[in-house]
Amino acid sequence: MTRAIWTLFPALLCAASLSAQPKWITMQNENFRVYSSAKEYETRKALDEFERVRSFFLQTSGAPPAKPVPISIIIFGTEKEYQAYRFNEFAIAYYAGQSDRDFIVIGKLGEQSSQIATHEYTHLVFRHAGYTLPPWLNEGTAELFSTLHPIGKDLEFGSVILGRLQALNRDPWVPMETILAADQSSPYYNETKQAGTLYNQSWALVHMLATTQPFIKFWELIETVQKGTPSAKAIETVYGKPFPEIEKDLKFYIKSNSFKRLVMKLKLDGVEKLPAQLADMFEVREAQAELLMGLKGKQAEAKTRFEELTREDAKRPEPWANLGYLAWRDGKTADATGHFAKAFDLGNRNPRLLWDYARLAQGDKPENAAAAFAALLELEPKNIDARLDLANLQMMQRQYPAALATTRAVTTVRTAAQRDRALYISAFSAMQTGDVADARTRAEELRRLSTVEDFQKRADDMLRFLNQPQRLIQGPLVQAQVAQAQVATPAEIVERPALTQRDSAPATRADMEIILQDVKGTLVDLDCATPARFILEIESGRKTFLVLQPDRLVVTGREGGAQFQCGAQKPSPALRLQFTIAPEGSNADGVVRAVHF
Repeated sequence: MTRAIWTLFPALLCAASLSAQPKWITMQNENFRVYSSAKEYETRKALDEFERVRSFFLQTSGAPPAKPVPISIIIFGTEKEYQAYRFNEFAIAYYAGQSDRDFIVIGKLGEQSSQIATHEYTHLVFRHAGYTLPPWLNEGTAELFSTLHPIGKDLEFGSVILGRLQALNRDPWVPMETILAADQSSPYYNETKQAGTLYNQSWALVHMLATTQPFIKFWELIETVQKGTPSAKAIETVYGKPFPEIEKDLKFYIKSNSFKRLVMKLKLDGVEKLPAQLADMFEVREAQAELLMGLKGKQAEAKTRFEELTREDAKRPEPWANLGYLAWRDGKTADATGHFAKAFDLGNRNPRLLWDYARLAQGDKPENAAAAFAALLELEPKNIDARLDLANLQMMQRQYPAALATTRAVTTVRTAAQRDRALYISAFSAMQTGDVADARTRAEELRRLSTVEDFQKRADDMLRFLNQPQRLIQGPLVQAQVAQAQVATPAEIVERPALTQRDSAPATRADMEIILQDVKGTLVDLDCATPARFILEIESGRKTFLVLQPDRLVVTGREGGAQFQCGAQKPSPALRLQFTIAPEGSNADGVVRAVHF
C-alpha cells in the first residue's frame, strides 16, 4: 500500500504542475490573430473592440488598405504571467514591432489598457496604409481615436482625456507653430519634460479640427499633409482661415471645455461566432520569444528560446527568421543571411523577410537575392523599390535584357529618386544590349530631369560615350561590386608598388561608379608619373588607362594581391581592365576602375 502511494505521488505532482500552467486559447480571422490566457468571454470582447476600431478606419478612410496585414494580439490573463514580458513597470499595454510581424500586448484587460492598445493600433493602421505624418498629427490623431469605444452597435470617440486637459490648463503654452514644426529629433518629441506638451496641444488641436468641422475635412487635412504640404499651410488651406486665428480658436476651445464627441454607425462582421481553440503552444512560445527580442536585456534569452524551438521542430521557418533578425541586430550579417536563407527555403514568404533577405544576400549570394526579390514581387507586384533593386542586381550580374524587362514593368513612380534609378538602370542596360537609340533617349531624360549631381554625371558620361563617332574597343560592360583594393597613391608607387587585395565586401552605393568599357590584354608598362597609367597591349595595339582614384581601385582574381614594378613589366601578366571614359584632353583611352586577373 505504501509503495502504491509513492508510485502515484509523482504522477499527482505532474498533474498539479500541468494544471497550474496557464491555458492559452487562440481566436483568428484575416484581420487579427489573438493569443490569450484570459477568459474566453474577455478575449472575445477585446477582439470585438479591435474589429470595431478596424471597421471605423475602413469606413472613414473610404478604402481598404492595399494588402490586409493581420495583427498579433497577446493578452495575458494575470499580472504574474505578464511580468516577464512587460515593457516597463508602468506599461499595462504596448506595441511591439519585432521581426516580421506587429504585436499589441495587453497585460491587463480594462478601460485604460484598451485605450493604450487602440492608440497603438491607430499608429499601425496609418503605417500600413503608407502614411508618414509629422509627430503632432501622428500622435494627436492616435490620442483622439484612442477614445473609440462601443455605444450599442455604434462607435463613439472624442471623450475628454482628463489628464491632458488638466495639463493644458496648468502648463505654459508653447506656440503651435513650434509644435507643428517638431520632427522625430525634436526635444518636444523625445524629451520627457517637453514631449508632454506636444502630446497635449496636438491632441487638443486634432480634437477641435476633427469634431467642430465636417469630419471629412479632417481626412482632407491628413491627405494634404501626407502630400508634403507644411502643416500650418495645410490647416489654413483646408479650413480656410489664417493659422494665428485657428490657434486663437484653439485656446478658447480648451478654456471653454466644449469638447464634443462623435458617433459613427458601423457595419460589423461580428466575432461572436468566431471559434475559440486551444492555442498551439509552439506558436505561443514563439510569440513570447519575439516579445523578449524588443525588451531591454532580454535578447540573449530570446535567442535561447528560438534555438530551443528549432530543435523542437527544425522545419518551422519562423524561429530561423527570428534568429536572423537577432543576428542582424548584433551586426552578424553573415549569420543573419544564413538564418534568413533557412527560413526562405522552409517556405517563409513574409514580405518583410523577403525584402530584408534579398538586400542582405545581394552582395555575396546574388542568385539567392534575385529569388527573394522575385518572391516578393509575386506578393507585391506594385513594390517599386523592390523591382528597382532587382533590376539593379540583374544589371550588376550583366543580365541586361532581364534588367531592362524589370525596369520596363515600372509604369509609375512615387518619388524622384525612384524615377532617377529607373532611368539610369534602363539607359545603362539598353547601352549594353546595343540599343543606342533607347539608351540615348533615357540618358537624355535622366540628365534633364534629375537634380542629383551623381545621376547627372552618370548621364553625361553615357551620352559622351553614346555620341562618340566610333568605339575602337568593344566588349561587355559591367559595374564593379567586388573586393575593394588598398593601393598606394601615384607618388608612392615607386617605393611601394604592391597592389594588395582586401577581403570581399559589397561596395556602398556611393562607390558604384559607371563602368562603360572593359578590355582584355597584357600589361606591358606601368607609368608611375602623376597620374599613374596602365599601358596594355591588345589586339588593335597599345592602350593607355589613367589611375585617377587609386584608393577606389578594385583588384580581384589573385590571392595575396598583386605586385607591379614601375616601368616595363617582366613577365607581363594577362588581365582585364574595367574603365570609364577618360577626361577630355588627357590623351588616354580611359580611367581604370577595376583590375581583374
